[in-house]
Amino acid sequence: NNITEHGRNPVPILIPLEGAKHYGPLADVAKYDTIPWNQKQNIAIWRGDMSGIVDGKFHYNHDLKNTPLLTCLIFPRCRMVYKALKKNLSLADVGFASCYNEELRQIEGVNMMKEKKDMKEMLKYKMIISVEGNDVATGLKWNLLSSSVVLMPYPKK
Repeated sequence: NNITEHGRNPVPILIPLEGAKHYGPLADVAKYDTIPWNQKQNIAIWRGDMSGIVDGKFHYNHDLKNTPLLTCLIFPRCRMVYKALKKNLSLADVGFASCYNEELRQIEGVNMMKEKKDMKEMLKYKMIISVEGNDVATGLKWNLLSSSVVLMPYPKK
C-alpha cells in the first residue's frame, strides 16, 4: 500500500509554502535570546511593513484613494505606529522598517519610518508587539518562543 493513495485517488498533502519565512528563524531564538528578562529594555518594540487587509481584501499601502491619514487609520499597523509616534510614547519603540508609498512615510509631521531591527536587536526588549498584516505576523512564532512578552490584538486568523 502506498500511503499517498486511497484507492485510485491520490490523497492531498498540504505543504506550508512559506515555511522558511515563518519557521526558519526559530532555530536562532535560543542563540540570540540570552539576556535575562529582568535585564532587557523596559519598553515594547515593533518593526514591520505597512500592509493589511481591509474589508476582506489585501491592500498594500498604495492602492487606497484616501488622504494619507485616512489611509493610515484604516490599517491596524499604520494606526498603531501613527498614534504611538504622535503621542510620543516612551514605552513603545514602533515604526515602519519599510513603506513603499512615499505619502505614508510621513503623515501630518509624524515620521513613520525607523531603522530596521533584526531578531537579535528585538530580543533585547521585554515586550515585542505583533500585529497582523496581510496574514499572520511573520515573526509571531519566534516572538512566542522568546522570553519576551508578546503584545498583540486578538488574531483574526
